[in-house]
Amino acid sequence: RKDPVKLMTSMTPGVTRSANGEELYFRGSRSGSMSYFVDGVRMTTLTGVPPDAINSMTVYTGGLPARYGDVTGGVVAIETKSYFDLYQQQNR
Repeated sequence: RKDPVKLMTSMTPGVTRSANGEELYFRGSRSGSMSYFVDGVRMTTLTGVPPDAINSMTVYTGGLPARYGDVTGGVVAIETKSYFDLYQQQNR
């Protein structure tokens, strides 16, 4: 729960972590052939995303939607919590 990269590698078949632990490999793809999207913005790493701010995470290992461009390895699409999500959690 606190490490999104560790969560992806344990829950998604075909996703492995590199030796240094900073990159992901999707089904044997080369480094740099995958992308992270946080709220629709393309990112190079997930180091700046706090795990508590993640509302949903979708991992595409094949059959990518066209909106993600020419990515050949895989895509991790993360949607963060909005103000209203945080407000509802505090009022429960």
